[in-house]
Amino acid sequence: MITTRSFTIPANDYFIMLFKRWILRGWMWIVALIGILVILVRYNIDFLYVALILLFLVAPLIIMMKYLSYVTIPHNRYVLPEKYLEIDKEKIVTVMKKEENEERETFPIDLFTDGKILRKYYLLIIDEKRLFPIPRNIFDSEVDDNQFRQEVFFKIIRIK
Repeated sequence: MITTRSFTIPANDYFIMLFKRWILRGWMWIVALIGILVILVRYNIDFLYVALILLFLVAPLIIMMKYLSYVTIPHNRYVLPEKYLEIDKEKIVTVMKKEENEERETFPIDLFTDGKILRKYYLLIIDEKRLFPIPRNIFDSEVDDNQFRQEVFFKIIRIK
């Protein structure tokens, strides 16, 4: 079993992960909106002003509402607080310290549907709205990091 150092996921890093996934899944809507805007601007330049208003006023509100809807899902409460992980071949246990007691949440390896290696994180994906980022620098040694990759991470990638 691997026990990691205590860590937190910065809210801005989690936001960037969610935003990239949202953009990659919805890129065709963005292209369609830009195409419609280009067509409308050819007929009347006032549509450009409306588009700029929407871009700078409405889009940030929509993005923030989307972020808050992800973060406030009860299953995502384990992402941002300080915690450490206990990892073995069958499960990942998050241990969050709340005042004097510890709160544990267990995630069986079969629960994860996909995984990606990012620059600073191992990103384990549970479903469309649930991500489980694990910082790459929380392992005590290179041996623990390699053991995690071989016994857990690559197993998750093969499951999908």
